[in-house]
Amino acid sequence: MDDIIIKTAPLTSKGQITIPQKVRELLEVSTHDTLRFIINTTTKQVTIEKQTAVCELCRDEKVIGSQPCFACDGTGIFDSNKSVLSFISQLQKYNIQGSIIWQNSSDFTSPLPFPLIKLQTSNTAYPVPIIETFQDFLQARSMVEHAGNVPFHQYDLDKLLDHLFVTEKARNTLKQKLQPETNAIFETFFGQKKK
Repeated sequence: MDDIIIKTAPLTSKGQITIPQKVRELLEVSTHDTLRFIINTTTKQVTIEKQTAVCELCRDEKVIGSQPCFACDGTGIFDSNKSVLSFISQLQKYNIQGSIIWQNSSDFTSPLPFPLIKLQTSNTAYPVPIIETFQDFLQARSMVEHAGNVPFHQYDLDKLLDHLFVTEKARNTLKQKLQPETNAIFETFFGQKKK
């Protein structure tokens, strides 16, 4: 029989509650995690669970071909709170090397406020387009982590995106959606603005 734990928390005047520590530990949630509320309108019972994101590379299959998925570490669930550095560390066990390169490019009049991300591997088990797609994801994540409010109007947008992103799909998507005077790149890749 399942253990039942009952915890209470007061509702503030702003309609907020603090989730008790025991519940946070049980759900394995921490700051910036997203919670999902499942409401049974008949019984008026609410179930709270940690929101997880299905891995976009393996589509919850946990493998790419016959190898464990390197993006979700073979879980099928993508940790959207993980940093670029954490992802690059994780890639090492899949024989994929990641580099974080801070550079001043002669192609730009202003130094880039975020590093260039490069992935390399001799592991032929993973298709190159899959690795390139993940590299572009990490590049966008790096921009979110380092850029803050980037004044994109200082850069030739086409040149910037061609310099940073490997796949034509990523470049074209961003060229269509990115307004030079905004931070739309963050919304394009992550559906939210940088905090």
